[in-house]
Amino acid sequence: MVFHVVETIGGKQRGEIEIRATTTMRSVYGDDGTTAWVSDEQGVRFSDPAEQADSRRLLHVDWVEVLWPLRRPAYRFTSLGTADVRGIQALGVRVSRDGDYDVDLYVDPATWLVVKMAFRHDDLLQHRVVYDETYFSGWKTLNGVGYASHLEKFRDGKPKGISDAEVAFSDTVDDAIFQKPSP
Repeated sequence: MVFHVVETIGGKQRGEIEIRATTTMRSVYGDDGTTAWVSDEQGVRFSDPAEQADSRRLLHVDWVEVLWPLRRPAYRFTSLGTADVRGIQALGVRVSRDGDYDVDLYVDPATWLVVKMAFRHDDLLQHRVVYDETYFSGWKTLNGVGYASHLEKFRDGKPKGISDAEVAFSDTVDDAIFQKPSP
């Protein structure tokens, strides 16, 4: 899996996910601040305002997961104390930012690596609030950057999926893949 997120100034966001398995699938999400779209093998789909707002909040969750953006002053932190996360007495912290979902991160105090992330959010398809959890393990390093190669996802306590990922970093990402398509 290759995932690129580029945050730009002025509320514009863009991201690309490429999943390589027996076949390759590429999905590009774009948001120029007024219009949002998804482009994939099935074509281009423009988001309605509710989907656009939800996509922005979900991208925020992914952004929090990488930690280093948390140095920005807009973020607030609340201690959650310690919690048992699969046998590790992890330190919990809630990350908040106005207008975005609160994200709970649990860190292994021996390694300072995130072992769990959890958050509640609106599921627009199910028309209800859901609780998503991701457990991280199999930590590897690439170009001096650590990443979890094994992720287990749960929704409302039920298994949602397991991912084993190899990550590749590109020196550059061609801006052309983020071009806003014509309606």
